[in-house]
Amino acid sequence: MGMLERTLDRLGEARKPREEMKKRFRELLGRAYEALGTACRDAMAEHVKVLTATRDEYVGERLRPELLVQRVSRFQEEWPNRLMAHVRAAMSPIFREAGAIR
Repeated sequence: MGMLERTLDRLGEARKPREEMKKRFRELLGRAYEALGTACRDAMAEHVKVLTATRDEYVGERLRPELLVQRVSRFQEEWPNRLMAHVRAAMSPIFREAGAIR
């Protein structure tokens, strides 16, 4: 019976690093999800401001229809890159701290 207890103790000790790694990974994911949500909200807020300003200029007749179309086209082209910039800026420090990137 003592041999079984020692074996179980050794097994428990062997699993500690794995359990610690799982705990750290869950913490990393939690921080990453939070940062991702914040980055997306910030990016959306920035773009809503751009669209609102464009709308206001158009409604105030300070923007011709062709310029409105150009701005909307540019917005559509820039949106993925701007979102990625926000996400990258938010996520890089988290993964760098975890040693996942340099």
